[in-house]
Order: sequence, then structure tokens, then C-alpha cells
Amino acid sequence: MNDIDEMRALLRSAPQSDDIDAFVVLQPASLGLADVNAVHDAGTRLLIEAHAWAEVHDEPLSREIWRYLRRHCERHKLELP
Repeated sequence: MNDIDEMRALLRSAPQSDDIDAFVVLQPASLGLADVNAVHDAGTRLLIEAHAWAEVHDEPLSREIWRYLRRHCERHKLELP
């Protein structure tokens, strides 16, 4: 859920759209993996679009999205013995 919370915060800084407005209040139907993943996927798609826009129009937002992506990778990395 940390990823989803961070994506919501980032998307609030992006140009608003009906899709972003819907996402920032969207809650998973349950805490089941499929339901949480569906919300995460929706946020990721919107964040990709926002990042493409930010790279051209809003450098600080672009940098913050890159920082989020690094944190995301760190949270989800698989460490093998």
C-alpha cells in the first residue's frame, strides 16, 4: 500500500484529469493481492503518463517520480542467498 499512497501524492501534483481524480480516492475492494494489484496497476499507468508529461513540463515532479521509482525498486527487490 506504500506504493499506492506515494503514487496518489505524486499524481496530486500532476495536471488533473478525471482518471487521476478517480484514482486518488480509489480503494481496493479488499486487501487481497488481486484487488490491491488492480489499484496499483491503475496508479502505475497514470504515473507513467504523468511522468512523460513531467519530463517536458515539470522537472521537479519528474525528479520526484524518479525518486519514487528508486524507492519502489528497493521495496520490491528480491535478494537471493
